[in-house]
Amino acid sequence: MVSSFVWADQTSKVIFASAPDVLLSYYDVAPVWGGTTPLNFTSTQLSSALLDSVFYHHPSYDTGSAATDLHTQGQAVISTQRTMTGLTSEHVTAFFMPTELSSAQGGEGNFSFGNGTVTINYGNPPYIATKGGIMSGAIARFAHEYAHELFNEIGRGPAGNPSCLNEGVADALAYAAGFLPEADFGPVGLGRINFDNSCTALSEIHDVGNCYFWHVKKAGLLTPSFLHGIFHPQHTFFFNSCAQNTIETGNSILVYFTEAAGGTNMVPVLDSMQIPHAGSYEAAKQALGL
Repeated sequence: MVSSFVWADQTSKVIFASAPDVLLSYYDVAPVWGGTTPLNFTSTQLSSALLDSVFYHHPSYDTGSAATDLHTQGQAVISTQRTMTGLTSEHVTAFFMPTELSSAQGGEGNFSFGNGTVTINYGNPPYIATKGGIMSGAIARFAHEYAHELFNEIGRGPAGNPSCLNEGVADALAYAAGFLPEADFGPVGLGRINFDNSCTALSEIHDVGNCYFWHVKKAGLLTPSFLHGIFHPQHTFFFNSCAQNTIETGNSILVYFTEAAGGTNMVPVLDSMQIPHAGSYEAAKQALGL
């Protein structure tokens, strides 16, 4: 291990073979040897009609006006994305947490529970410095997670396995609403595969979903009206959105996206994705029995 940095997650103890100077967490807290070392994070709680927010930070790290700024901008995210989709969610409670606390949420900390609760990992001092401040990363993540809350409100639509489509539309909506940087949307995904020319080689769920909507963007069709249509599907589609190389998925996306786009020919968009599909909207709809 590198002596200057040890990350102990799924273990009961770390044994040192020598006596180095040891400080804990990103905030250089002196350990209580033989006991429990408290990391005393403090919180700021703010409430509004659209959003309740809880912002955690370590007292040794100056977060400035981040708690207030996140609460204010979070309300703008909710208002904008509600308007774009024509849907409302439950009242939202958002927990903005640094790395040490967010690791309790599945090791990542960015999560939508589907019940009006979201958690956001705003990182640690080195990460925050790289991003240019807490707001730069945290609001993009909040916009993504809040989009999941709205996706949860769709009455009918993608059934079967909608997880990849859910991840893709969360980034697409956050990007179109102006809260997510383009680089976080595509075309290089979390799996470090460039999907600008094809969706076929992807396996990471965010990448598969983003690829679908990235190619809509490439065609100049990722508009507010298109996204409104995505959140108001005309049918229930039974397909696996993570199986992008199957014709059932291709046909489902062709019909779903064509109708969301108000009848615009989406065959060239599906061709750009290079996923299999019927030759036309009508043929795809017939194949799905719709």
